Parts: sequence; C-alpha cells; structure tokens
Amino acid sequence: MVDIRYRPYGVLCHEYWILSSRVASKRALRRAVLPVPWRDFDPIRFHANTPYLCSHQLPMAESACTSIYTISRGLTLKRSMRTILPVNSQSNDTDTMTLPTPLQEPARLQGYYFSQEFRIKNLGDALGAVVVNALGYQLVAPDNTAEKVCNPGRCLLPIGSTLDSSFIRPRLKRVDQRLDFWGCGWRGNWLDAELLEKVRIHAVRGPITHRRFNLESDVPLGDPGLLVPWLCEIVPNEHGRTIIIPHFKRTYNLSAPERCARTGCDLLLPTQVQFEDAPNVQRKVRSRLETMYGRTLLSIDSPTLEEAVAQIAGASFILTGSLHGAILAQAYGVPWAAYYDGYVDTLPKWYDFAAYLGIDLDFVRNRVEGERWWATYGRFGKIRDLRPLLAAFPHEIRSEVGQRLLGQSLPLAMAG
Repeated sequence: MVDIRYRPYGVLCHEYWILSSRVASKRALRRAVLPVPWRDFDPIRFHANTPYLCSHQLPMAESACTSIYTISRGLTLKRSMRTILPVNSQSNDTDTMTLPTPLQEPARLQGYYFSQEFRIKNLGDALGAVVVNALGYQLVAPDNTAEKVCNPGRCLLPIGSTLDSSFIRPRLKRVDQRLDFWGCGWRGNWLDAELLEKVRIHAVRGPITHRRFNLESDVPLGDPGLLVPWLCEIVPNEHGRTIIIPHFKRTYNLSAPERCARTGCDLLLPTQVQFEDAPNVQRKVRSRLETMYGRTLLSIDSPTLEEAVAQIAGASFILTGSLHGAILAQAYGVPWAAYYDGYVDTLPKWYDFAAYLGIDLDFVRNRVEGERWWATYGRFGKIRDLRPLLAAFPHEIRSEVGQRLLGQSLPLAMAG
C-alpha cells in the first residue's frame, strides 16, 4: 500500500529526514536514527550526496506524493520539493521498495576552507564545499589521512581570500603539498617565495588579484559563490524583507533586534551557519557552545547553509558586512550594499569584487544609505560569463549539472 521507488535525480535539497532501520516498512521515511553505520547498511549501499527521487503512492487515493531527496553521509535524506501527481496504478498488498544501482560514490579531494573543522561554519567559506560537492566531489581536510583521495600530494583551496602566506601557514600543517587555488582572492598581503613555488592559480576572484599576481590573460575571473544558483537547487524563500548580515567577527557585538533597529533592516542573518561536512568536523564541542552562545546573544538560531542562501535569494535588499553575502545577492539578482559598523574585514577583497562587477564601491551604515548607493552605482554591476571559471576547475567535472552548464549555448551571466 506504500510504494517507494528511488532513482537518481536533482542536485541539492533542503529538509532533513532520517531513514529508519527497516527500509521496506511504512516508516521508511520517519524521523529515526539508523542503528548501523551507513557503510555497513545492507543490502542496499546508499552513497553520500547521491540524489534520489522518492515517490510515495498514497493508499485509497488517485494521487502520489513525489519528493526529491539527497542521501547524506549519515543516511540523512534532504528533501527539496514535493508535488502531487496523478497515478493510475493500483496499490500493492505489501510495502515495496525498489532501488537501481546508486551512482558512484563522490570522489574525494584534499582541500581546505576556513572553519572547515567546525559544524558551525562561515557561510561564505562553506560555499566552496557546496560548489565542489555539486561538481561531483567531496572535500577532505589535508590532515585527514583516513580517506583515499584523487589528488594526493595536492590541496585544493576552492574559495575565499586565501592568497596570503599569513593565512595559509597557520592553517595548513603540511605546507609541503602543492596548492591549487580556484576562484580565490587577494587579502592585501603576499605569498612568500617558498609557497609561490608550490602554488598553481587556476582562477581568481577579480582583476585586482589578477594584476597583483601578474597572471596570464587566460586565467579566468569569478568567485565560485556566483555559481551557486546554477549548480544548486536551493529554492528561494520569497519573504521579500530586508536583511542585515554582519561580518563573521561582528555577529555577536549586538543582538538581532538592536542591529536591525540601528540599520533599518527587517531581520538579521548570521554568517555562522550549520553545515554538516562529516569527514572534516572535528570540534563539535565548540560548535555546540557557539550554537548556544549565538542563540543567547542574538535571540535567533543559526540557520543551515541552505536556509541562509534561500533567505538571501528571497530578500528585497541585503545590507552586508560579509563579502559572500554580497556575492550571493548579486548572483540571485537581489539589491545589496556593503555594510560598515566600525569594522571592515580585508578591504582589498571588496574592491576586487567591485572591480569584477565594474562598479564603484562605498560602505554604508544603514539600509537607506545602502539603497541610495545601489540606485546610483550598484545596480549597474554585471556578472561576467561564468563558463571559463567552471572550465578552470582543476579536476574533471563529474556531475551532470556541471557538465550541462559547460555545454550551455548562452553565457552563464546574470545582471545585477
């Protein structure tokens, strides 16, 4: 009476569901923890980040509920959409579940992004892992020797203002590795001579970084965060309100109501987001403490990464101290302005992105000033063709959506 079938479909999804221990039961999709590790689950070998279409035939009804799910590493199902479809088949007397052979398990790449080891991560940096996942790979921390990787001896840095020795050396213990930078930006400092010998730059965020490192003209420009709307099926939360996004280091300086009152925005979105990157999360205690700390000081909970992106995509205006708040807003066509509350993190990265868009940048203190700047300057910013950035990814693109985007006949560009 309940017919559940799975087939590969989709890319990235939202709501969390957990498989029960009896897959072929009516409670196959109830909220319950599987009592065995995902690798030991038998007879079906589910694969992390593999999308499936789940169709539930409703008993005594001429319709079916269809949802798209993705199975994560902890056998968590993420649901992205739900539709009602007519069916003509009759219900079976017994519950059934049929699954084809799942897609191959995502290849693993050694890579690093800021806050990788925490469950509570910085939104902008975690986007690097999301984009890499959407291209068919899973990032594994460079010091994680338990996982077999397809880029041994190398480390991919897929996002962020990381082209700086003072950033790399304290965070990467094994500086003997070759470093692949893709879509990263300049922080205002330099890579020392020893690191420069080990670096290959495949793409950079903007023209300032390009000039500072004297790169060849064929090295493409663009931030991987701009690819999120094209690679990830995150449905915008069409709330239509204005959002203030403080910088990661300034989130807890003021409560959400106080910061909203000062800036004239409707709601605060912290850049501290929940994102389960299972192979790399090592500091769960700190993550739990930070979750409670944020809830106490901000009066709001930390959103999941998908929820944060959906809120930005559905806003009417974004006032942001986080560069990737601006990058996501630009990618989804949402008006934005750079926020100054007495602190700006790494001015060069802001001017680099503004130069990429072809606009003059000013920092503002509130929504009214921000909307004025947007109307005068910001709305003229343009995203360039993103296919060269995608093609410059230093490994073979394994996902269908990535390969399809590379073959698009129209430029992957979106006006601000």
